[in-house]
Amino acid sequence: MTSFSERPFATPDAPEPLPRPAGDWGLASLLLGCVLLLMAPLMMLIMMWGSEIGVRHWSRSRTWTVAFIVAVPLLCLLGLSIMGLVGASQGMRDARLRRMSMGLPVTGLVVCCVALLFSLINLVACFLIAGDV
Repeated sequence: MTSFSERPFATPDAPEPLPRPAGDWGLASLLLGCVLLLMAPLMMLIMMWGSEIGVRHWSRSRTWTVAFIVAVPLLCLLGLSIMGLVGASQGMRDARLRRMSMGLPVTGLVVCCVALLFSLINLVACFLIAGDV
């Protein structure tokens, strides 16, 4: 059985394939940003549903407690958005150093910026909803 590094169909003087860390970082940040963008409206719907229950059944202090409990996963989403931005910037740095395509890192950066914006909107809306109840 031949290993991957032996490459039986390559010519003996063929160069080794180049690493693609820029594309890997870019793809990772793009996927992370897309997942966060899908989670943002779900979190907003959960907060709106919770505020409807809070208006009918909970006291004001309990609503604030729930708002702080909901803020914990929102802060985690905010941290993941920042990690996506860091990954995209790492991919852009690697692409610039190796003179590779910056398509995936730049797209990941844009998507993670939008996800960060939605995470901040959700965090602010969480406390605005709790203040209205």
